[in-house]
Amino acid sequence: MQEISHKKTQLERLFASTYDFGQANFCARYLLKKGWHSNPWERRGTIYAQQTAFVTNLIVAYARPFVTSKGWPAYPSKLTNFDAMQKEMHERLLQMRHEIFALRQCQF
Repeated sequence: MQEISHKKTQLERLFASTYDFGQANFCARYLLKKGWHSNPWERRGTIYAQQTAFVTNLIVAYARPFVTSKGWPAYPSKLTNFDAMQKEMHERLLQMRHEIFALRQCQF
């Protein structure tokens, strides 16, 4: 019975991860379509703010499956068969998620 429960939670994790990867893919494609890969001083108006929102969403959505979550097992490592360039990008995105977009502890 416990094995069935584990498989059920693993499938739930994979299902949720599919949504997260789809969201990250949508954001990446939209950023490329709009040509939104600028520094703040290179754009006028709200374009940089919109770019920032899409970049934040992309990174947080992409990283979510790989972050420890209460109640769900870890994302299966056998599904992350990256070549060297992909692994470097993967690690960079996770680092950005942890250090910039989702600080682990806030100290006030």
